[in-house]
Amino acid sequence: MEVDVKAIKGGLEIYASCKNLDRPVDRPTVDQEVGRVNSLKKLPHLKVLVVSSLNDQARETAKSEGFLLVELNRKVTDEDLDTACIEIRKQLEGYFETLAPPELVSAYTALQAALNSLNDVEEGLKKVEEGLKKAITALQKASNKQSTIKFI
Repeated sequence: MEVDVKAIKGGLEIYASCKNLDRPVDRPTVDQEVGRVNSLKKLPHLKVLVVSSLNDQARETAKSEGFLLVELNRKVTDEDLDTACIEIRKQLEGYFETLAPPELVSAYTALQAALNSLNDVEEGLKKVEEGLKKAITALQKASNKQSTIKFI
């Protein structure tokens, strides 16, 4: 399966090509992608090649032509599509972190840690809420029994 996408967001133009093949992507395939990109009216700011795998010649050609490479080292199936998307995102985040100033990376890392802590707090509060509901229900049942006893 092959997918080519050109996206524009906030003035940033990205061209992404995905090659989910049973075999390693070869140099002629990369040359074909280079030709596609060069035939665009406007060259994108970023060229990404997502592949199951590449042979050495194809890897060198793609790098020399300025492609950002994401190699999954396997053909993606419907069953592991979600896992592959997470892996692609992690590889891209790794590339972009190398471009970001260290202060921004530190701020992002701190923000992620804070969000994780908030998620933990939220889960804890849900457990407390469940416990309080059980306690209130038990108190209501006890109160109803006492009322029933008084009326008998």
